[in-house]
Amino acid sequence: FVSATISRVNESRTFVEADIQVPSGDRRALLSFSRPYFRGYRARLGKRELAVTSYRGLFPIVEVPADAHGRLTLIYRPPWLVWGGSLAGACGLILLLSTIAAYRYASSAPAESVG
Repeated sequence: FVSATISRVNESRTFVEADIQVPSGDRRALLSFSRPYFRGYRARLGKRELAVTSYRGLFPIVEVPADAHGRLTLIYRPPWLVWGGSLAGACGLILLLSTIAAYRYASSAPAESVG
């Protein structure tokens, strides 16, 4: 592997972005990230998808091809998180609409007389 030039690093809880410059030649660069590895990481260099593997299941690593340059993005977005977030949003919307419907029904119903 060869050393890559890394600059303008922007790190968050669920992603890392950095400008990457790999020297030309036939050797790739191997980038490792100091965060725990879980299935669900995805890496892109510009619009190109890169494979994310791990070192013994401990931290994510990405191989960047020779003569590659651009903005590398490593993002953690597993399918269960996307589906779970969507399902939670839908349940919240149903709860809100049900509350509004119940309030409208209660305010439009005639009052019962006590006899």
